[in-house]
Amino acid sequence: MLHYRCWPDVQTTIDALLAQSRPADEILLMDHASGDGSAEKLRDAYPQLEVVKTPDNRGASAGMNRLIAALVAKDVDGVLLVQDDMEFARDGLERLAARLAEDAQLGAVGPLVAHRRAPERIFYAGGYVDPRNWALEFREQPSQLSDWEGQPPQEVDFLETGGILLRAAAVRDAGPMLPEHFFHHLDDVDYTLRLRARGWKLECIPAAVAWQDVGDRSQEQLVPPGDPYLLTRNRLGLIARNAPRRMLARELVRVLKWLARDAIRPRNGSRAELKPRLMGLIDFCRGRWGPPPAKA
Repeated sequence: MLHYRCWPDVQTTIDALLAQSRPADEILLMDHASGDGSAEKLRDAYPQLEVVKTPDNRGASAGMNRLIAALVAKDVDGVLLVQDDMEFARDGLERLAARLAEDAQLGAVGPLVAHRRAPERIFYAGGYVDPRNWALEFREQPSQLSDWEGQPPQEVDFLETGGILLRAAAVRDAGPMLPEHFFHHLDDVDYTLRLRARGWKLECIPAAVAWQDVGDRSQEQLVPPGDPYLLTRNRLGLIARNAPRRMLARELVRVLKWLARDAIRPRNGSRAELKPRLMGLIDFCRGRWGPPPAKA
């Protein structure tokens, strides 16, 4: 688990992990330089668990890489990555691990994720890439958790790292490297697309359920959810790294048209996103990566 300033709410996440019907063989809590004393509180509250405090915070991508590398260096078969605001159903890990054991071609499996504050509403069930334009579809339908009951595993094009169970052999094959220059957003999509490109299958397992606070802690995060700067820059980076070359030129034209249209007649009546999206385009073209500019 990569933890950042989520004390004391993170206790619900940890307690759910400790209560799993198939217990994890080892739990590593990595505090991502919270700087608020929460690492010490984690150690006091859970002396039976390993708590590691990183010296700095270079973004979620770098933090996840540190976490994955630390675990695959050990003799493990799989690595479960859990967000600090995610709560697994009691049999979540058991169902993910069972499915991973059933098919040796699976590189990673992920849970069906619902909203923590609206437990019946689906947030995420894996994602797909439209090969015509490289649009990303984050599956949200059926929208109700009960409608997924009895559904078989769903093969997908990509998974987010929240709740994902990675096969250690697949990680060692592809390398435990999310693109750190992305800083945050679409880094996990890039990584799981790379797993798939190397021949590993990806699945969302509807029988494994987790709930997450989606965007509820934006004021405490380094990057707000849906940051238009990162949405623009990192999507261009994702396409440049993974799509056919012609797709990048097409996406650059699309972004320019969007910017020109919204400069004249914004769709939602506000030009608030215009500057950060323009900066995202410019920084992609000039190769500026890392955290978003302070004024983006």
